[in-house]
Amino acid sequence: MTASRSTGAGRRWWRTETIAQNARLRVVVPECLFTLLLMMAVIAYVATLELDIRHGFLWSGVVLCLAITALAVALPWDRAAPGWIALLPVADMVSIALLRIGLLPDGVSLSLLLFAPAIWLVLLLQRRGVVLAAVVSLLAVSLPSLFYIPPYLTLGGVVRNSLLPLAVLLISWLALLLYQRLEQNLNRLVTAQRQKERLHRIARTQARLLTGVGENLNVGVLVLDVEGNDVLYNRAQRSFHSLVSPPSNPDRTEAGHYVYRADGRTSMPVEERPAHRAARGEVFENVTVVAGPPDSRQRTLSVSARHVLNGQGEHEATVLIFQDVTELQEAVRERDRFVATVSHELRTPLTSIIGYTDLALDEAEEDPLLAEYLDVVLRNSRHLRTLVEELLLEQQTRVGRTERHLEPTDLSELVERAVESQQPQAAEKGQTLSAVIEGPAPAIPLERSRIMQVLINLIANAVKYTQEGGRITVSTSVTPGSVGFTVTDDGPGMEAEDGERIFSPFYRTRAATAGGLPGAGIGLALSRSIVEAHEGRISVRTAPGEGTSICVSFPIPAAEGTP
Repeated sequence: MTASRSTGAGRRWWRTETIAQNARLRVVVPECLFTLLLMMAVIAYVATLELDIRHGFLWSGVVLCLAITALAVALPWDRAAPGWIALLPVADMVSIALLRIGLLPDGVSLSLLLFAPAIWLVLLLQRRGVVLAAVVSLLAVSLPSLFYIPPYLTLGGVVRNSLLPLAVLLISWLALLLYQRLEQNLNRLVTAQRQKERLHRIARTQARLLTGVGENLNVGVLVLDVEGNDVLYNRAQRSFHSLVSPPSNPDRTEAGHYVYRADGRTSMPVEERPAHRAARGEVFENVTVVAGPPDSRQRTLSVSARHVLNGQGEHEATVLIFQDVTELQEAVRERDRFVATVSHELRTPLTSIIGYTDLALDEAEEDPLLAEYLDVVLRNSRHLRTLVEELLLEQQTRVGRTERHLEPTDLSELVERAVESQQPQAAEKGQTLSAVIEGPAPAIPLERSRIMQVLINLIANAVKYTQEGGRITVSTSVTPGSVGFTVTDDGPGMEAEDGERIFSPFYRTRAATAGGLPGAGIGLALSRSIVEAHEGRISVRTAPGEGTSICVSFPIPAAEGTP
């Protein structure tokens, strides 16, 4: 096999790429071709024309040409310097001059062949080759022509014989310019190719590193293109995908994936699933889903999506991060169970303390100091009982253990009652508290006492955190498919980080903590649990120095909505 390939390669020695890559062939092939062409021309002259041949010049030119060709074939020109190789085209020009004189007058046309060795000299020596080609053509061709071609040594003869060296000089110079231009372009191409190869090496290295990092991450990574197609995912993501669509799953479509809400039992609609939302171009943070069939070991995942932009700031891809928070979720549940247990256990003794303190107060009417002490105990016990009940209610509401007594409710009425109940607290701080009712709102099924609790909690917070003389507005709103209310104040506002976390249990803003304002960070968490238990939504709009707006909305049941 190898021998046949070598033979095949040897048979193709005449190809341009083979000659260009072999230094010896770059000398031998042009020289042989030039000799072949020159000898064919000489034979044609001698055979077809009646010439007064000068045999001495003719045979000298033939011998010189053949000798040069023999040297070109025999010597190792691949190790020779350009200066030595230049002897070959110079000798070729001399042989042309000898043959030209030997075949006068028709042999003058052989002068056209001078341009071939002249260009060869340019390729070898560049500027020096231009000068050398012109000088050789002058000395070897033009000067002898003054003595052998009439009119001899006249002004006309001098002018006529000067044209050939000038033509050789001009053509050689143009060839030099072209050669230099080609060489510059070649150098640029070589530089660009090397730069491209270097960038490819860097890109391949970075790709290997990114692939290695991605495969070893303990979070799932899924990249979608602008059309929502999967283009990249790592080992952890493949593991999560095997949970939502195991081999035993008969439905391999998106609708058949085992993806559930946080309770692990309620199937999440396809349009609400993280991958589907990301494919629509949405950006979100920490969306909780449960992956895996209910009868298996399910995993709780926290999913976030972010856009990837190209150099022009255009959306190029979307990255989804799937983080396994099963253990964290279980820890949160254990904390919730602990808080609920402690709250439940505290409520009974607190009730007894409050009851006996009431009785003690009735018996301490004759001792004012003792009555004052008992009143402090009673007041703080009631406050502690309120905190305990809120804790217990927040935990029960979050896990869906509370019984709801829904009845048709007009939110406008609740808003007016809540604003009226908080007017004294606002008046103490010189604040303006008002209700803005937007048109007639449809009555929707709500637990009136719990929604009133949310309203009072939000208004009380606004009163507490807004400066004296501030303004607080509670407004209702009706939109297609939903009805709600918004509590807006012109207080100090919050940082974005605080706005994202204020609905977390026990979280208090830095400003509230630094200002020494009372509170345990339960009220807003309880409000969110109550709102979400009614399938509603609660959100906040805030910025430092621009006040705060907390918006609550509830869906209008289909039977209640407009057609």
